[in-house]
Amino acid sequence: MIRTRPLLEFARHNAIALLALLIACSGTAYAAIPNGSVTTVKIKNGAVTAPKLKKEAVKTAKIKKGAVTSNRLKAGAVNRSKLKEGSVDRSRLADDLRVISSGWHSGTARPDMSWDGTLWTAVQIAAPELTAELMDTHAVHVYFRFLGRTAPLPYTTRAGGKPNTMTFVFGPTFRGSW
Repeated sequence: MIRTRPLLEFARHNAIALLALLIACSGTAYAAIPNGSVTTVKIKNGAVTAPKLKKEAVKTAKIKKGAVTSNRLKAGAVNRSKLKEGSVDRSRLADDLRVISSGWHSGTARPDMSWDGTLWTAVQIAAPELTAELMDTHAVHVYFRFLGRTAPLPYTTRAGGKPNTMTFVFGPTFRGSW
């Protein structure tokens, strides 16, 4: 027969200790940190990452002027979908940045051709504002519009179940035989 009386006496005499042990084993912790005691100097580099930040915690007013530069941004981090409508206009671009908008041009499609066993169609579009110097020293982006949708080139679609890529080539007027 098991004696229960010593076990009950043990629990009664050690109730506070058992309660403290239960709380300690539960995995919950709380630390009271005085306001302003955590400073930039005390935070290890890389300790604060995007997933650790509350949504909308970092806003323009909280960012030091000049703290965010293009060389500190991940490639593709800023795109049209992440910009507020009207937030970027020519007055906010760098002084040495030139934007040339040539508007939409229509081209003359040539008959389908075959090259290396690939069937292709060429469309020649004149864009006199794109000089050789400009193309050598600047980024040039080309877009196309089809069925009301605008997309950058190169663009790949799987029309017909196979990948088809539309791209562009800069160069002088093609003078070969079509």
